[in-house]
Amino acid sequence: MNFLKSIVNGQVDYSSKVKRFLNEYGNIQIYTITIFRNPLPSFYSLTGNLLSQQKIRYDKLFHLGLKVQLKNGKILTVEKNEVINVDNFKQKPKAEFLSVDIPFANLTINEMLQTTKAFMGDKFFKYKAEDNNCQYFAMSVLKSNHLLKPEYQTFIMQNVQYLFENKLLRQTTNTLTNIGGVKTMMHGGKIKKSVKLNALSDIEIKQMLRNKINGVYMKDKLPKKIKNGWYVVNMQSSTAGNGTHWVCFHNVNNNLFYFDSYGIEPPLEVIKNANACYYNVNEIQNYNSEACGWFCIALILYYFKFHNTEGFFNCFSGDTKLNDENLFHLLKIF
Repeated sequence: MNFLKSIVNGQVDYSSKVKRFLNEYGNIQIYTITIFRNPLPSFYSLTGNLLSQQKIRYDKLFHLGLKVQLKNGKILTVEKNEVINVDNFKQKPKAEFLSVDIPFANLTINEMLQTTKAFMGDKFFKYKAEDNNCQYFAMSVLKSNHLLKPEYQTFIMQNVQYLFENKLLRQTTNTLTNIGGVKTMMHGGKIKKSVKLNALSDIEIKQMLRNKINGVYMKDKLPKKIKNGWYVVNMQSSTAGNGTHWVCFHNVNNNLFYFDSYGIEPPLEVIKNANACYYNVNEIQNYNSEACGWFCIALILYYFKFHNTEGFFNCFSGDTKLNDENLFHLLKIF
């Protein structure tokens, strides 16, 4: 009966196994946190290709989670599959890892999850393949506990397009996940929506902003001397790939205003030579949106039209799912 209720209503509490782990280890101080990405079996990649009518090639699909080592040496997994899971950590073949800096002491798993629950609200226990998955959970844990940095965001976010455009795939993934028989075929991809602003290249951004910016750079390729004016920056290093997430900043005599549509603090590469840096903390882009470049373009155009940035954030909703459409309408006034 409890199993049936969890399918109909969604999970609303920890499993008995997770409760046992939290009772035994939840109040022990965390020593290290590491983000892991486990490639999913090729079966799910193949199935995803078939069901999405081969609109995308799956080179890799990952499951995201956190490897948490405690002060007593115990190593646990904290993740969301069909439900939140806390278990003994088991390393999977070809797993990829990124260490998380913990700038404060005495953090425990219980405290970390309680803070995340307050941040996520009703989404904490529930699962939805397209917008409340392992990727969203990992991002929420780090962000709510003030641990999220741009490089962690880059590692977690996956540029998987079209995956949930196919209705059959979306329904199949949710069904398989809810009954707990299979790990989801998609853990953190992007979804096509009715109002869709696609990901932009550096060339497209330069063309649209023309003489309004000083340049478009990968974060490790910023010039040593930053001139006054606007810059657009990709959060991926040039050695790691072709780019993931666009941000921008405005410089006035080494005083920066930095904008990230996810509301994340600036990386060291941007602020290392700044006298001061001010940045937004409000999240206006949904994790399933690819419109980060468009948000940067809209902010810069807004600045040149209205000579300030304050009113820009009033153009967007607290419900980030609505903001691609809000952004679309904002762009039409420029």
